[in-house]
Amino acid sequence: MRKIKFNITHLLLSMGMGMGFFSCADFMDTNPLDKYTASTVWSDPDAVQAFVNGIYKNLNHGAKEKMMASVSDEAHFNHRRSDEIDVMESNVSPSNLQWYNRHNNDGKGDCPFRWAEVYKAIRYCNLFFQNIDQVPEKIGEPNLKNIMKGEVYFLRAYLYHQLIRGFGGVPLVGNKTFNLNDPDMTLARDPLEDCVDAIVDDLNEAVKLLPKQQTGANLGRATQGAALAIKARVLTHFASDLYYRTSGLGIDQPKLKPLITMKTPQQEMWRKAQAAALELMQMGEYELTDCNKDSIAHEFKKIFIQNESKEHIFCTYFTQTKRGNDNDMPRENGPNGYHTWGGNAPTQNLVNDFEYLDGSLPSGLDKVGNSVAANPYKARDPRFVATIGHDGTRWGRLRPADVRGIEPLGELQMGNYIIDPSLNDKNEPSDFYNGVDTRGSAIENWNGVYTGYIFRKFIDETIDAQNFGQGTPWIYIRYAEILLMYAEASIELGELDKAILELDNIRGRVGMPSTENTLNKRGLAMNQASLRNFLRHERRVELAFEESRYFDARRWMIAPIVFDGPYLGISVLGTIKTGKGSRPYSYNENLYNYSYKVIAAGGERDPNLAAKMVWNDKMYFAPINRDEINRHDGKLIQNPGF
Repeated sequence: MRKIKFNITHLLLSMGMGMGFFSCADFMDTNPLDKYTASTVWSDPDAVQAFVNGIYKNLNHGAKEKMMASVSDEAHFNHRRSDEIDVMESNVSPSNLQWYNRHNNDGKGDCPFRWAEVYKAIRYCNLFFQNIDQVPEKIGEPNLKNIMKGEVYFLRAYLYHQLIRGFGGVPLVGNKTFNLNDPDMTLARDPLEDCVDAIVDDLNEAVKLLPKQQTGANLGRATQGAALAIKARVLTHFASDLYYRTSGLGIDQPKLKPLITMKTPQQEMWRKAQAAALELMQMGEYELTDCNKDSIAHEFKKIFIQNESKEHIFCTYFTQTKRGNDNDMPRENGPNGYHTWGGNAPTQNLVNDFEYLDGSLPSGLDKVGNSVAANPYKARDPRFVATIGHDGTRWGRLRPADVRGIEPLGELQMGNYIIDPSLNDKNEPSDFYNGVDTRGSAIENWNGVYTGYIFRKFIDETIDAQNFGQGTPWIYIRYAEILLMYAEASIELGELDKAILELDNIRGRVGMPSTENTLNKRGLAMNQASLRNFLRHERRVELAFEESRYFDARRWMIAPIVFDGPYLGISVLGTIKTGKGSRPYSYNENLYNYSYKVIAAGGERDPNLAAKMVWNDKMYFAPINRDEINRHDGKLIQNPGF
């Protein structure tokens, strides 16, 4: 069960758009408090705090069956539904939104900027602001009202920042709440610049009112650092090229251009982004986790599966329960040989960006049909080990009892293996074994991944994922992202030394060589262009599966390159060496010769089923639902290409 660690009763808001009253339910599923009316709530500070808790529940976290990674080149969704495929093949439209409007059993979507869902939560924020001043002070907590105001300023800004990263400019409703039949319910989109300013204003107000830290039972509430972090993210995002270099995107019409471009000079925006990141850095509240211990990869992974870290800035928390948990990531993403689903399978596209320990990049596995004999996973960046499981990886627990006889070690079998090379009467190897974690497995082969890789980063591998969810947080934003934003802004401002320092801090804490040594090894100069590409690469590996890649590829305008072409996977073949024997099979380079061949994910057996990405420039901005366009009497302008 998802939880926000508050001491008070945790209430889940459930309010219709036109309702003048509401019912609430405890976050921990206690009895609903239907008896509460609006007049009762706004006279009771505890009920108001419960109302605010309900708004937190409307923030879309990434611990979903279908992660945002699967609408990028990071992951291929194993169950191949049309909604993510249509996004990646540019087949969506205002009447066929697919992933952009898909919702789960809880009514919430996978997309963090699902229009109606986000505006519903914004309405809750505005209802709070309309009523908070009439609420009496809570005895013994004279500052509670101001803190709650700070939280709701933050929450509203967070919600708007998700909307505008997806759509560009959207309607700003101020502090208004609307009923469905209000005559002024129809709204136009506001200029993007105005939306950015409104978000920054709310975040500045939040910083004034919020505490520096939340601890214990209050973990999960907004802080000054959370507000500054989202401010830095917004300014960094909208300082990027997409909002300044839009020629050829079909936005020349006067009414559309202000909705998806910025007026503030780009260098001025980068300066603001740098200052916002620096302000947070100078707070002294956060730090990178030093992972240089016995197992660097293990220490790095702990950042994502432990509840408290100096690197966490804003998170949502979960309790471990027997199924029904909002955080079922181990079941949804684990290997099929553990009776789990293999959902968001990392691609070879992503694997190729993780360096070797000496800073060199892998080669020879970037095109379909490429193959190598040497193990490509040895001596890789520890972040690769923590993020991605491959053939031979030790999982964090032994197999379920019914699988242990096939594979007793808890070791991923992502390949196919010739255990006896002698030929049978069909001129085939007489003993050919499909790994237990493949689509040829004897164990739930329909959940075997198409890419040859398993997602690890946010997964507590010690969980009995068949039966339990995990009690680990979803991290909305962490300190490493702040340092990367500061470095990015510094590069764009020509202040390269500042960028190099932070890049070295991020790389050094996982034992990777310095920026200078790495660029020298690749024969690259220490100039702005090289550092820009290096920074983008570093974001790619550091923030993998953290809902950055979808946005980064767009704002940098590299999507036509990286979101076009096949989803790459790997096919592993192990062949027993002459005179050797092994029963049951386990990964062993002394007994087997291995080869690694790049495939188009899903196309190894049937090329017609190969997954692909097809980019169209209309996909820089998401389409607005046709029903929303119609509801607003033509005042809402559709995004270009739709």
